[in-house]
Amino acid sequence: MSLDLIISTVKSVAEEDNAVTIRMSIYLCHRYSGPKLKEIGERFGVGESAVSQTSRRFSASLKEDTSLREVVEQVVNGWKLTGVYF
Repeated sequence: MSLDLIISTVKSVAEEDNAVTIRMSIYLCHRYSGPKLKEIGERFGVGESAVSQTSRRFSASLKEDTSLREVVEQVVNGWKLTGVYF
């Protein structure tokens, strides 16, 4: 899946463009796109380790925040992916 598709889908579902939206985009790009961490980081203006840390921390926050998890599920379901577990 392309970075552009992921980012545009997150922006269409998220209510506003803020830090949570950026973290969600990084997480989904890391999880569902093919590019390396370096390419994802360049897209968001961060380093490779920041992509990895952001993705890990966002994944942990999904376990605690049901409303955030619902938004992510809405994005993923919009792609009609099956078998996705958080």
